[in-house]
Amino acid sequence: MQKADFFFKDGMFAQNDKYILKALCEEDKANYLMLYRENSIVAKTSSKMSDVDYDEFAEFVWEKLPEDDAIYVSVFLKDDNLYVGNITMQHLASDKPEIGMDVLLKYRRQKIAYETIPLFAKRVLELMPIEYFMVRIYSDNEPSKKLFEKLGATQIGKEPSEFAEALAQLKESLKEEYEEILTRNPEAEKIASERYIVQYKYLLK
Repeated sequence: MQKADFFFKDGMFAQNDKYILKALCEEDKANYLMLYRENSIVAKTSSKMSDVDYDEFAEFVWEKLPEDDAIYVSVFLKDDNLYVGNITMQHLASDKPEIGMDVLLKYRRQKIAYETIPLFAKRVLELMPIEYFMVRIYSDNEPSKKLFEKLGATQIGKEPSEFAEALAQLKESLKEEYEEILTRNPEAEKIASERYIVQYKYLLK
């Protein structure tokens, strides 16, 4: 399927009596980038970046979205049309597409993800056959793990974090210099091994 095939002509994806799910559009840019800053790994380091540097990076992120093998769906509260988050589905041609959701900080703990992920999944299943949705969650992200487990997702494996993979590549390429890096950063390998990515499979109950 092409990206446009997932949406109605007006950009609508799905809705119910509480939520509206629509294709991410230019009008959502400020809200999406705020969400990105709150939820991405960049959020952990952006406090060390100047506003100019971060704004340039955010613009790069926004401009790159159309190139991704993914759809981005904005989530709004139906009563007041307030933007509350985004659902992403990657690997559109796969029978195991990967989904994830981020919710703006001020709207968390309101069951928004719990109520909208099944709405999203139901619509996808109407459009294409899939074996299951892949969900990848960092091992220290307990709220997200509990959310998907509550939705009925089951753990199927785990994989190293990007940090662990980066260290492994450095070890292979730098060899003796890598030992010098560890001398300066003795906790690096411990931190990398402690944080990994948990793989889940999710289907509607």
